[in-house]
Amino acid sequence: MSEIETAARQLLEAYGQEIELLQIWQRNLKQQQQAIQAGAWGDLNNLIAEAAPWRERLTRARQATRQLEEILVLVSGYEVLEWEKIELLPPATRKELSRVARQVRSLWEECRYVQEANIKKCNLAIATIRAELEQVRTARQMGRAYRRKNKTILPRCLDRRL
Repeated sequence: MSEIETAARQLLEAYGQEIELLQIWQRNLKQQQQAIQAGAWGDLNNLIAEAAPWRERLTRARQATRQLEEILVLVSGYEVLEWEKIELLPPATRKELSRVARQVRSLWEECRYVQEANIKKCNLAIATIRAELEQVRTARQMGRAYRRKNKTILPRCLDRRL
C-alpha cells in the first residue's frame, strides 16, 4: 500500500470517529433545544455538563483529522475539496473520502447553527425573565408606596401583580 493510500485510510478512520462524536453533539444540542423550549433550566444545565467530556474528545478528534488532512494534502497535492481528483487512489476510496469530508463539514455547520439558535433562545428567555422580574419589583415598590401613603392594605389590582 502506498503512502497516499495509507494516509487516505487513516483519514477515513478519523472522519468516522469525528462523525460519531458530531452525531452525539447533534443529539445533545437537540435535547438542549427541547429543554430551552420547555423552560427546563435544570435539565439544560445537566445536558451542558454531560456534554463537556465528549466535546473535549471531539476537539481532539478534529485536531487529529486536520493533521491527517494536511498530510494527505501534502502527499497528494490536492486540497480537501479536490480529493475526487487524486489519481493514485482507487475510485471508490476517492469518492468515499469526498463524501465523508462533505458529511463532516455539513454536520459541523448544522451543529453550529443549532448551537447559535440555542444561545439566541436562551438570551431571549433571560431577557424575558429579567423583564418579568422588573415588573414584579415595580409592583412591589408601588405596593409599599401605597401602604405608606394610605396606611391600608393593597387594592386587589395591585395585589395580583405581586
